[in-house]
Amino acid sequence: MVSKGDSSFRKPKRAMLPLFSLLLITGLFRSSQNAIQTTFAPFGYEILRLSPSIVGFGMTLVGGFAALANLFLVSRLNSFRLRRVAIFGFVALSFAILNIVIGKSLPTYLDSAIILGISGGLTMPVLATLAGRVPGVKRDRALAAYAVALSAGLAIGPFIESIFLSANHGSLLTSFLIFIPFPLIAAALVLNVEDQVSSTVNAKQGATYPATIAKNNPLRLAIVGQLLYQVPFVAAVTFGALIAHSIYDVSTSLAQLSFSVFFAFSLASRMILVWKPSGNSSSLVLRISAIVTLFGVVLLGVGRDPIYFLLAMALLGVPHGFIYPVSISLIARGTITSDIPRANSILFASTSIVSVVGPFVLGVVVTELGYRAMLVLVLIPVLALSLMLFRISLGPGRNSRLPGDLA
Repeated sequence: MVSKGDSSFRKPKRAMLPLFSLLLITGLFRSSQNAIQTTFAPFGYEILRLSPSIVGFGMTLVGGFAALANLFLVSRLNSFRLRRVAIFGFVALSFAILNIVIGKSLPTYLDSAIILGISGGLTMPVLATLAGRVPGVKRDRALAAYAVALSAGLAIGPFIESIFLSANHGSLLTSFLIFIPFPLIAAALVLNVEDQVSSTVNAKQGATYPATIAKNNPLRLAIVGQLLYQVPFVAAVTFGALIAHSIYDVSTSLAQLSFSVFFAFSLASRMILVWKPSGNSSSLVLRISAIVTLFGVVLLGVGRDPIYFLLAMALLGVPHGFIYPVSISLIARGTITSDIPRANSILFASTSIVSVVGPFVLGVVVTELGYRAMLVLVLIPVLALSLMLFRISLGPGRNSRLPGDLA
């Protein structure tokens, strides 16, 4: 029998509608966004005949405008109606997809990259903040469920696209069109989601860290963890399909299927966190994720048979599943409630730096030295950031004080 004092189960009808709506919205948005991002490079390379460096520049625009949108939200998010920001981001994503399909030119390719960046930069911090505000559901569990919805969308999007690519003889234009309604449906559902701070969350927060990098150790650890993973993630999303063609000699359809493998393992990792939230083990989960990331990048670079490509993508999916939900949970448990929206925006703005610089730099390296050299370059910051993460999470003094210690 459920205790009356268990807030996770009180008023289930009131709690479940906002939660399920948020999860469905997240899945619809992320599936369409990721399907476009993972085929953005092949579209430019195969349809528009652009060089890898120009394709990389396009993805740099995505990351750059995502970072600008994040920075725009940092000081303003508390004063905005979050649902209105989300609706704008959803509509912008649908327009970006339509624009790239209709235009089929370099200007519309780059325009769509800008709109895609703005959409993601506005929407992702808002969804993360809303996930921490679901009334009647424990915050760690709600954030983990939100992360599962992200992974489900990430896995489903490329899977749907791979089916349409197979059915339409590899037509990227046709496969893009199927995703236009997804963000619009999400925009219609967002009115069911709570956008006010829960009084229960306020009462149980107990955190003392403000939303500043200098004074918020959980935020610093979250940023390093996200940066560590963002480097190989940007490389995989931007050039994964081209790596599959160049190094492993696989078809476009199989390359898209590899992304589903990647995100399926990410989804499984996040479902583990729903079943058993990381809690006091957050820093340990981040350290394990760093080690798995290193192994995945090495295997991706040295393998030759397609089975090694799929195995590398599966390995890289595991830390992708763990790092993000653990990071936002660290922030939610370690940051003053009123500062959480700002802290989430700082996290996204900081990690967007990789999305800005990475694709262009990696594209130049690919053009000059090839894909294996690019993966060697990816390995260097991953190793450096892994060492930094270990130092922060295991270091003496206040560096060792994490949100788990506050519980």
